[in-house]
Amino acid sequence: MSVREQAAPPHQSARRRVQFVLDLGHAAGFWGAVYEVGFIVLIIANVAAAILGTVPSLHEVARLYFDGFEAVSVAAFTLEYGARLWSAPDDPRFARSSPSAARLGMAAQPMVVIDLLSFAPAYVALFMPVVDLRI
Repeated sequence: MSVREQAAPPHQSARRRVQFVLDLGHAAGFWGAVYEVGFIVLIIANVAAAILGTVPSLHEVARLYFDGFEAVSVAAFTLEYGARLWSAPDDPRFARSSPSAARLGMAAQPMVVIDLLSFAPAYVALFMPVVDLRI
């Protein structure tokens, strides 16, 4: 299906528009480009923070900044994951599924599983402070 065939006109539901932006990124228009560029920048910034966080002297001085950035990043990735699950019933791949089955189907997609695994360790550490699963 081409981008034009999947277009989400303004009169469609918010859930359909969210699915459209998440699925097509910059091809979905302005908000798709904002989402796509924003998450690319966030991912690159997380890689940089992970690298810089391994420098003991820098980590000691900027620990609060690293922790704050991690919290903001985990929140952003969690919201994106939740938005993907919420909008799954409007995904053409799951058009014939019930909303629950569509969400389970979306959650089982390999890239969505990777998304979950990227921020899940932060929640494990939140609820079990003695466990640190970060690499």
